[in-house]
Amino acid sequence: SLAIFIKSILKNRNNACIVVPITTSSVLEQICHEYGGKLIHAKMGYRSIIDDVIKYKAIFAGNESGGFIFPEFQLCEDAIYSSVFLLELLSKDGTSLSKIYSEIPDFYMAKDYIDIPIQYRGKIMSTLIEENYDHKIETISGIKIYFEYGWCLIIPNPSKNGFDIYAEGKNKQYANELV
Repeated sequence: SLAIFIKSILKNRNNACIVVPITTSSVLEQICHEYGGKLIHAKMGYRSIIDDVIKYKAIFAGNESGGFIFPEFQLCEDAIYSSVFLLELLSKDGTSLSKIYSEIPDFYMAKDYIDIPIQYRGKIMSTLIEENYDHKIETISGIKIYFEYGWCLIIPNPSKNGFDIYAEGKNKQYANELV
């Protein structure tokens, strides 16, 4: 649904700034590129998203869990406003949700957690960067490594000893392999 909201917003307001967490699909980048929007990847966490909304004067922010923020209305997630926005979109376009959904490119995501003693986390993170120096890497929140067929994001879990691992691949097999 995040992709549907972003596409709809950018159809009417190109050159707009959108904020999403680093864990979201690269399909959102494609949509922003197609409609002339600017996508900002925020660190994990609600506060980081809000900070970036303010910093970049974004007109929309959201996450893959369905938390959507319309800063021109209020600076917090709003399920009722989001529901009304979706109903208005369907009404104005005179289309169905399945039709809109079919226009979004397919993407495949996987998530896992691996338990690692805390004393090894720093060494593992630096080794990942060293071993992947030939790939595009982002360190906004954890380490996100881009591959030809997808990406993998490794983030130290703040409340456990290990890592949360997120991945996206061109197909389900690649996403699962990356995790």
